[in-house]
Amino acid sequence: MSGPASGNRFKAITILQEQFKQVGVRVTIDALDPAVLMSNSDAGRFDVSVLGFSGDPNPGALRQTWKSEQRKQGSNYGSYSNPSFDATVDSAVAEFDPKKSRDLFSRAGEILAEDAPAIWLYELRTVSGIHKRFRRARMPLHAWWAHLDQWSVDPAQMKDRDRIGPGAAKQ
Repeated sequence: MSGPASGNRFKAITILQEQFKQVGVRVTIDALDPAVLMSNSDAGRFDVSVLGFSGDPNPGALRQTWKSEQRKQGSNYGSYSNPSFDATVDSAVAEFDPKKSRDLFSRAGEILAEDAPAIWLYELRTVSGIHKRFRRARMPLHAWWAHLDQWSVDPAQMKDRDRIGPGAAKQ
């Protein structure tokens, strides 16, 4: 079992190692440098790899991680390949009707679940905080930064650094 030795991943790997031991499977942990890990991944030289992954929330980003042609150039580290999945995702991305597109993406997700090319062990929760002096615009879940140009600071709560505007450094 290999993977970079981040705190959470190492804890997960050692828990898995103990669970495998209970059913008679010996697991050796190799904490590899990321470059070596990717090289081994590209060559298929691993039995199990525990990786961290943070994907683009756009459903079309599935292509980068799971499509067959991404085995050597994208993030398809396990070399997953399924022509039915590929065609379904391509159709979903090309579909203009939102409901049809959603249905196709759901079907692509079902194909992934049936094939089980990976096992997701856990997901970290992202927590963000914004000081109450900020007036923020609507924040879409998939793109919190989408309307940053509409944010402002309540004038009554401004700090000196908030008063610096465009061109202030030229004075």
